[in-house]
Amino acid sequence: MENNTLETQLTDIFNITANGTHQVLEFKKGINNVIVFDPGANHSSFCKSSISRIDGKTGQLFYGNTPIEEKITETNFEALAFQLITQSDNNPSGELQFAQGMHRYFVLDAEIQAVLQRLPASIHPMDFLLIGVTALSGIEEKYLPGNEDPLVQAQFIISQLFVIAAYYYQLQNNMAWNSNTSDQPVYHRFLQQVAPEKADLHAPFLNIVLMLHAEHGQNCSTATVRNIASAGGDIYTAIASGIAAFKGRLHGGASQYVSQMYNEIIQRGISASDFIVEKMSRREVIYGFGHRIYKNWDPRARIMYNMLKSDDPVYAPVDILRKLAFELTDHVSNDTYFSSRFIFPNPDLFNNVFYTLFGMPSSMNTVMLSLCRVAGWIAHYYENLSDRLPIIRPQELYK
Repeated sequence: MENNTLETQLTDIFNITANGTHQVLEFKKGINNVIVFDPGANHSSFCKSSISRIDGKTGQLFYGNTPIEEKITETNFEALAFQLITQSDNNPSGELQFAQGMHRYFVLDAEIQAVLQRLPASIHPMDFLLIGVTALSGIEEKYLPGNEDPLVQAQFIISQLFVIAAYYYQLQNNMAWNSNTSDQPVYHRFLQQVAPEKADLHAPFLNIVLMLHAEHGQNCSTATVRNIASAGGDIYTAIASGIAAFKGRLHGGASQYVSQMYNEIIQRGISASDFIVEKMSRREVIYGFGHRIYKNWDPRARIMYNMLKSDDPVYAPVDILRKLAFELTDHVSNDTYFSSRFIFPNPDLFNNVFYTLFGMPSSMNTVMLSLCRVAGWIAHYYENLSDRLPIIRPQELYK
């Protein structure tokens, strides 16, 4: 009798549905006396999304219904941003119009420039980016007068992020802004501002890296963006909040720590294996490995690993880092301690090689990742609004 009563109570509380390989316990409206304590929200979902899907067990990432491996061969970053935000795959004219809009907004505004010039030279580039994005709300009317089209706003924000990041690099390196117009994609124009002599050579590689990181489900920063959207916050505040979350050393900020790891190994002149053994003996974190979701190779890491395996002479300037990445990968892949715990290389291990190739200092690693992820953040912001979800308000347990 007790079991039947409990079963009845559970049926009253939950709608139990199947979603792929998961059983979903969906709370009915009006239930407020049941709390799920789920630290880190590892088993909780506060939204439904069609933007991307991750299969952590098999190591697959899908943008919509398309595997990431296919997506990066059939489009470029600008078109992908349009596809993610509109959740459409077959709209060439829309993609072209979206890209043209981004080209139009690739301009360093004098008022934004004045704000950014007054920031301390020692400011972290992620804080520089955050302040710049927040300030964009003050010039929106100048560039988007009376605009109510989310796609136009997205063009403006994505393009301006590349502008702000490029301007930070220029301030740090005493470079002048090049106001010449160009029909190249925004990522190519970014490289023209920071490393013009190699922009043509590196643009195709940056394009792929951008696409690999454009979207990745409900991670910390994306959930933060959705939180702001649920409160009715404007998109500039939402993207700035995503940047703030992304900066954390356990999130996008981990990329900078991988750079420090590379530098330590090189400066000390030790082998990758000796470095890992040392870290393990002291129970210290080894950045560049492991992922909370994937129990297999992260597909983004595998793609970059295979790219770096090429004998393309473009990699010559970063050959030391490239070989070190392979040595670290080989050690972890052949160590049962790691494999038994489903610890594999993650994208940060290889991102660093590419960002160094592009001439970026390690402090800008997370900025470069933000340039990728802004497309996904915007997509989730607008999806959250269109779904008319209630304001996010988790319960807490008093301790």
